[in-house]
Amino acid sequence: MQRAVALAVLAVLLSGRAMAASRSWTGTIDANWSNPLNWSPPAVPAAGDDLTFPAASPHRNVLFDLPSGTSVGSMTFLGDYSFAGNAMSIDGAVDVNGRTISFASSSVFNGPLSGAGTVNAASPGSSFIGGGSFSGTIEGYAYVSGVYPNATFHGAWLTGIGTLGAVTAGELSPGRWKPGVASDPHDAWWMYSGPLTITSHYAIDIQPEGNLEEVFVTGPVSIAGTLTVTMAGLWPPSDGMRFPIIDNDGSDPVQGTFSGLPEGATIAAGKYTFTISYHGGDGNDVVLTAGKPTKTWIGSNSDKWSDPANWQPQGVPSAGEPLLFPPCCYAREQSTNDLPAGFNPGTLTFNRNYTIGGNLLTLTNDLDFVNAGFTGSLVCNAPLKLGNSIRVDQAESSIFNGSIDMNGNTLTVTSRNARFLGAINGNGAIAAPGNGISLESSGSFNGPISGVVNVTGSYPNATVNGPRVSGEGTLGAVTAGTVSPGSWTPSNDAEAGGPPHQTATLKTGALSISAKYIADIDPVSATSDRVDVTGSVSLGGTLQLFFINPPSPGQSWTLIDNDGSDAVSGAFSGLPEGATFSNGYGTNRTLHITYKGGDGNDVVLSAVGTTSTSATTTTIAQDRDTTEWHQPVTFTAVVTSANGVPTGVVRFLDGSTTLASVPLQNGTASWTTNALALGDHSITASYAGNNSFSASSSTPLVHHVVKGNPHLTITSSMTHAAYGDSIPFAVSVERDAGGSVSLTIDHASVGTATLAGGNATITVPLITAGPHLVEAAYSGDAAFSAATAATSLTVEKAVTTLTVNSPVNPSPSGVAVTFNVQVVAAAHPSMTLDGTVYATRDGRIVAQAPLAGSSAALNVGALPGGDHALTISYAGNSNFERSNKNLMQHVAEPALSIANATLAAGSESRNDSIQVKLSATSALVVSVNYRTIDESAIAGADYIAAQGMLTFQPGQTSATIPIGILGNAAASQRSFAIELANPNGASIAGPRATVTIARDAKPAYRTPVDYSYEMIDGVPLRATFYAPANGDGPWPLIVWVPGNSAYDAAGDVTAVRETARGYAVASVAYRPVSAAPFPAQLDDLIAAVDWLRANASTLNIDPKRVAAWGAGAGGHLAALLGTRRGVQAVIDWSGIADPATLQTDALGCSTIDWNAPTSPAALLIGCSPADCPDSAAAAAPARYARRGNPPMLLMHGSADCFISPAQSENLYGALTHAGVDATLHTIDGIDHDSSFWSSDGAFAEVESFLERSLKPGGTRGRAVRH
Repeated sequence: MQRAVALAVLAVLLSGRAMAASRSWTGTIDANWSNPLNWSPPAVPAAGDDLTFPAASPHRNVLFDLPSGTSVGSMTFLGDYSFAGNAMSIDGAVDVNGRTISFASSSVFNGPLSGAGTVNAASPGSSFIGGGSFSGTIEGYAYVSGVYPNATFHGAWLTGIGTLGAVTAGELSPGRWKPGVASDPHDAWWMYSGPLTITSHYAIDIQPEGNLEEVFVTGPVSIAGTLTVTMAGLWPPSDGMRFPIIDNDGSDPVQGTFSGLPEGATIAAGKYTFTISYHGGDGNDVVLTAGKPTKTWIGSNSDKWSDPANWQPQGVPSAGEPLLFPPCCYAREQSTNDLPAGFNPGTLTFNRNYTIGGNLLTLTNDLDFVNAGFTGSLVCNAPLKLGNSIRVDQAESSIFNGSIDMNGNTLTVTSRNARFLGAINGNGAIAAPGNGISLESSGSFNGPISGVVNVTGSYPNATVNGPRVSGEGTLGAVTAGTVSPGSWTPSNDAEAGGPPHQTATLKTGALSISAKYIADIDPVSATSDRVDVTGSVSLGGTLQLFFINPPSPGQSWTLIDNDGSDAVSGAFSGLPEGATFSNGYGTNRTLHITYKGGDGNDVVLSAVGTTSTSATTTTIAQDRDTTEWHQPVTFTAVVTSANGVPTGVVRFLDGSTTLASVPLQNGTASWTTNALALGDHSITASYAGNNSFSASSSTPLVHHVVKGNPHLTITSSMTHAAYGDSIPFAVSVERDAGGSVSLTIDHASVGTATLAGGNATITVPLITAGPHLVEAAYSGDAAFSAATAATSLTVEKAVTTLTVNSPVNPSPSGVAVTFNVQVVAAAHPSMTLDGTVYATRDGRIVAQAPLAGSSAALNVGALPGGDHALTISYAGNSNFERSNKNLMQHVAEPALSIANATLAAGSESRNDSIQVKLSATSALVVSVNYRTIDESAIAGADYIAAQGMLTFQPGQTSATIPIGILGNAAASQRSFAIELANPNGASIAGPRATVTIARDAKPAYRTPVDYSYEMIDGVPLRATFYAPANGDGPWPLIVWVPGNSAYDAAGDVTAVRETARGYAVASVAYRPVSAAPFPAQLDDLIAAVDWLRANASTLNIDPKRVAAWGAGAGGHLAALLGTRRGVQAVIDWSGIADPATLQTDALGCSTIDWNAPTSPAALLIGCSPADCPDSAAAAAPARYARRGNPPMLLMHGSADCFISPAQSENLYGALTHAGVDATLHTIDGIDHDSSFWSSDGAFAEVESFLERSLKPGGTRGRAVRH
């Protein structure tokens, strides 16, 4: 035999294969993968083989003993398997097929993973690369780089760059840290998941230069444990840089925090500090912000400072709080201080370019650009008031358009380009130690300015002491190294080449020049740079001249006009009084300088020599003397001479500013412009002359430029607007007007916008339906007058869509039917609608209800059995159109039944009764006719014939037919029949029953009595009471909770058998789920128990000895009653312990989807257990297990395909964990509807439990499981 096996093995090993094969694991010989006899057909699988692992095998713990990393093909599992030994590389598809497969080594899933079930990956973990539709659970340790959107992970360690469904991980580290690698490689990646729970540790890497590790989550986020942050990049993070490490796409807030890191805490990563927020991003992301905790502007919601959502951490800034404006791309550039005027922030730090407008800011702290390194800029449109001396430090550009109140303080500016376009007022000092400042407005500032200063406005009270002063404005006393009239914006740019060459006048108080005076001279216009001085003049340094055109002999120019009487002190270097020199720049003509010119103390320069040119006369005319801004005007200059027609160039000037140079043609030059600014202009024409003709200038003429009268238009691109639409209105003002436009609808303001290029768009989010007057008003600006325009707009009503859901269809007869109605605007489903919905039947309104949040519960009341055509309508309103929906509601009638019975006969006549039952409560009166029919028993001899009508009042589920048994009835056993007929409001399930008259029959209980224990909405809730036939009590009470697969209070009263053993039984009806969702059923049972106890003396029961018993749905409710209300014992047959785990606990034979909205559990709580975890938990007795709960007997069939026995196991575990006396009996091979539940064996265990729990002398035992 051994020789035959060896030959077979050798044949297999030598056979080889040319192509992939299909093989099935048998495990016949041992657990070794490499044994060919463990496979069918026999052979060691090749890399591409398709492998099947059957449900049954003697060895399902397989040892993979091929070399580590050996490739295997596709794998299909029909049973649970585990793999030990070396790591395998699974390159084919893997179908888990609802099974559990386990890997003890670092295997790699390169192929797709499918099916449901569980994949256990032991440490150090397995790699999941190939993606797939797998919808089960990956347990343990895993690296995931594939896409598994339906897979759930639950384990100790998870890394990767792929996609998963719900994730519960002890340690989570996004990135490419693969199993078997000793440490995290710190390469920043990200991964995707569904709902995320982190319980122990989260590790992330950050690369400020462009990457970071994070998890993108779809669903809720719950975190705990520690957080580790590693700086993996080359660049340092700038203060304010934000790094989202968990991006939560939902609206739920993050649950929990990392250990020791509450909201706003700091965490170190190397030498860098980060602040953590669990409300970052769109409000529920986990975000790290570089730098110490500082209120940081993000502008995620608007440009307003007062909006808490615009700051991180969220909240409105408080006085004195430092504010950070972060680096590029992390925040809105435009912001508006809409906090109260005078708000005083702490230090404002800018790490990029920002614009701030709005209300007055009081500054007691610096504007800091240090971290930006001369790359951050600020445009400040808001007015400022200094509450302290401050610095504007190291900005690339700082432009102040708003006014500044110095308030007695010092302002230090080191910006490369600092411009003050708003007025500076008040006393104080200004220091410009860097490139300098440009004062481009006028103000009342009174104090010293140090540094480089350019002025185009008027600051007559400011004194300047610095290396350079330029401009064409007004200053007080000036002490400067270099002075250059004309606007020369401060700059350190070596390529700037000095000031622009055009003539201008600078006005100062006393003037002292120590290094250089730079002057431009234009002989054609007979103008030059000039300083008009009020006060003394002191000169030194060099004189630098630039001639725009060559001078003519005899021309002279005043360089410094000194209005005082003091002589000029000093002289330019090398140029004493009366000196002549050649400038060499723009002319080689000899020049003469005097410091005693003009009225005796002006600095005057003149060109030396005589002229022999012909004299000329220049005149100027205009085609109109007044134009609107941007309208053209033509100026014409004519140059004449007695000695011929002059040639050359005419310059047109506005004051001293050259506008254009135009060549003469036949003595005439014309120039047309539309660029003159608003106001009056003094226009002259200046002829430069040439070698034949002398220069001349015209008499000035005045041209007026006035504001324009613009044409305003208003249009909307939406031709068919409806309520709910955001409607854009385009407003246009001709000729690139500035300013703003405002929009009103029916004279109510709806928006204002600033014009850009003469255009603006104002979008109105919600306009009521109907015709409207739309008006636009233009504010005007410096160039244009105000204007208005109007148009009309009709807004249609919004089209609506109505949906209606009947939670129970068909519904029981007599039970009120409630429809869930929702109305939405078709184009804008997020809008909230109001108004009324109503139901009509046969053209008549039968119910109506108001909408609340676009929804309504419409109760049409109880409907009789049959089909009912209903129309559910939304009435609409002034903004929403009507809509309706037709539906058919099916109403099932309750059923009447009568059961066979045995009545005792004796020597004397007596009265007895037969019970008729109604399968469910009805809100209507139900009636049925009955009659007796002779069989072997004869009416008049054995019993008294009976017939009549039996009536069930609303809520009543049982009634009795009176029967008279005659005393002379035959000794032998005889029978007669009772027949039901002509039902009204119900059907008949059992129309006929046999009644046996027997002399030896002993009834176990007395005639049942119906009691009403509570009235709900006019319908009584009833309890049927069965008193033992023997004894007088007080009896222990069993509360029987009816209901099996559905929560409808229907079914047999199984517990009535126990009346023979001295127990009273009360079968309690409760509201079905079709009438009211949970917890109505539990509330009813609690009310019934309270009523029974309150009436204990009337019923002759012992209120301290009460047990609750039920099966299926009744068992579930009995267990809830036991954990929520004081009963002394509970018997739960096959009940639910936790609706949330029903589907996961289900056996393979289950045919019900417990998470479907139509499952019994979903109908009970009103929604799917998966969608409503809180509602499911409220209906879970396992969640309420507490010390002090009564003893419980749990019985469940091991083959229950409807409700898994795991449910009773869960409840048993919760009870015993809480220290409750509990017994669990799982009956092998028994299903939910087995006849076992009516057997003596089932009742024997119940009776033993009741004896020890309720009868005197009974002893409670410890927890028992069998």
